[in-house]
Amino acid sequence: MSITSQPKVYYVSQSEVDSRLSCQRKHYYAFGFTHPSEDDTVGLQPTHHSDSLTRGTIGHKVLEDYYQAIKDGHSRQSAMLTARDAHIKAMGENPHQAEMYSETLQFFLNYHEFYMDEEYEPLILEYNFEYQIHEELIFPFKPDAIFKHKPTGKIYVVDHKFLYRFYQDRVFPILPQLLRYAYALRQMGYQVDGYIYNMVSTDKRAQPQNRFKRHKVEFTKAHDRKMVKVFGEMLETMEEIVAAKKDELWEAKVKRNMSSFSCANCPFLELCTAELEGQPGIGLLVKQFYESNKYGYGKDKEEADV
Repeated sequence: MSITSQPKVYYVSQSEVDSRLSCQRKHYYAFGFTHPSEDDTVGLQPTHHSDSLTRGTIGHKVLEDYYQAIKDGHSRQSAMLTARDAHIKAMGENPHQAEMYSETLQFFLNYHEFYMDEEYEPLILEYNFEYQIHEELIFPFKPDAIFKHKPTGKIYVVDHKFLYRFYQDRVFPILPQLLRYAYALRQMGYQVDGYIYNMVSTDKRAQPQNRFKRHKVEFTKAHDRKMVKVFGEMLETMEEIVAAKKDELWEAKVKRNMSSFSCANCPFLELCTAELEGQPGIGLLVKQFYESNKYGYGKDKEEADV
């Protein structure tokens, strides 16, 4: 490396870490495989997504529009109308998903009524943060929202979840995502007093009053210790990922998990099987069922409007 050259910077996200921990081969397909039609990019994603993923994407967008309007000074009623109109416009632009948009609109209208008197105000929405760990490694992350509790001034990092069934209470203490986000935000100088999983049930049979649940945690010294450990464990995997990407033999070295639990819902099952069996036409299979991974960080950067 010359005196004037700069080291390559690696952006390693929460989802990439989870992918690596799930299966090294899955991680390689998602973040290292080169699409035959787009050789200037790395990583693959399916061209078609599950209904649950699509519904969640639509739901996140309408909540973002709703809270952005509130943040911009609209009353909750006016914000609801703004988000509703944007949602209906998007539904018209995606007629093949009209039923899903219609369902999500009803969820949203029920959500607005259920939380009409909530005491939280949105501070930051869907913003790409970058926590630089060292000169070669950045942890990029995008919380769905950061809320302020108006009576107490406490700040919470928020994750919206569109789920058929709510998470069981016993699961929350082991979920790492918001602990990782909170640790990084604190290291960057932001106040974070806790987190909220903001859950919306997509079960059509659920009554409106049973469709919504929030799991809120206020940080204690025990949480502070846990988030340091959780982030430290993630950092070890991040460093493994960077080392793998630097290795010219990365593809040859990655192993397959090959368990029924991991493989049954893997988006790369057919590709992985075809490569394992040495089937012909791998490039054609990739062109037909996959596209370049659009999930990336580090391209555009703006200042957070706090």
